[in-house]
Parts: sequence; structure tokens; C-alpha cells
Amino acid sequence: MVVNNPNNWHWVDKNVLPWSKTYITEKLTAITTTSSDFSVVIPTVTSVTGDSDLSQRKGKAIVIYDMKIVFDVEATKDQQEDAGFKSSIEIPEFIHDMDEDDYQFDIKNKDLSIEQKTILRKQVFPKVVELLMKYQDDVIGIHGKDLQHQS
Repeated sequence: MVVNNPNNWHWVDKNVLPWSKTYITEKLTAITTTSSDFSVVIPTVTSVTGDSDLSQRKGKAIVIYDMKIVFDVEATKDQQEDAGFKSSIEIPEFIHDMDEDDYQFDIKNKDLSIEQKTILRKQVFPKVVELLMKYQDDVIGIHGKDLQHQS
């Protein structure tokens, strides 16, 4: 993308949602955790929907996004698949101005025990938050040069 925008003053936008879907899928499916006799993986990201735009105004690049992310988790206990559990997890709002404590995770499998939910909360959710907190910097690092005119 070539932009005629002297001094990077004018507002310029780039839709990065298609790239974001691939990015989030690749990053989340790379998460694996092991502790408490359980190994947990994220085998699939079932959906990433919403909006994600990289914008530039007055020389500053910003990422504005509001997405919903749904992914599956699978846990095995002591390498025995029948002793594990599966669930779908939804992050209803992944928004550009979220802090680490603002993330909401909805566990869709209502049959999970308290122990199983605790495993997700302690093992998986912190890793997901850590990964998603890097999203803005990665978008700007990869796509920022597409918006800014080099002087």
C-alpha cells in the first residue's frame, strides 16, 4: 500500500481483520500447558469476528479493534484421554483499551467440575491474556510501515 500523506498528518486506515484472524489462530493454537497432572492444549480457534483497523493520524499509529474470539480447549490427565475434558471458551470482547484484568472468559461446557474450571483459569487464561496483550504492538510492528509515509 503506497500512501501519499506528507508528514503523516492525515487520517489513514487499514483493515487488519483478515490478518488478525490468522495471527490469533496461530498464536492461540501454539499454547500448551502442563501442571497438576493435566496437559491442556488449544486445538482450534473456531471464530474471530468483529473489527480491527490500524489507523494513523498526525504521525501516530493506533490499533482500534473490537473482536469476539471463540476457541476450544482439550485437557488430558496423566496421558489418558478419557480422564480429561473438553470445552469451548468465548472471549466476548477483545477491545483495544483493555487492561490485563478486564478479560472475560466464558466457559461453554457447563458440566465441568470446579477443579477443571480452576485448571483453565490458572493454566490457560493467563497465557491467553499474555498473548493478546502483545497484539497491538505486533499489528503496528508488522503493518505500521504500510500507513506511514517515509520522509
